[in-house]
Amino acid sequence: MIKCEKCGVKITKKNFVNHKHKEYVFVDNEKKKVCSICEKEYTGYGNNANPMTKGRCCDSCNEFFVIPARQTEILRRIKQNEKKIRKFN
Repeated sequence: MIKCEKCGVKITKKNFVNHKHKEYVFVDNEKKKVCSICEKEYTGYGNNANPMTKGRCCDSCNEFFVIPARQTEILRRIKQNEKKIRKFN
């Protein structure tokens, strides 16, 4: 069975074309999505877990682990570039 997660309407081939919540339509028997960080199941698209791990992660792990790790990496690269610029001046 296919249904819209937002409004709960059962989706058929005929009404999918005109359905206003296409991004919320999932098949019940689709592969289970497991976070590559906390290993819990999640719904939706998930998030790129890089640089923490390879694969996808849940929204919570993305917020608390992945985004801060990316911010730390950006700050580290900025500091490296500042050192390189100082050497040339």
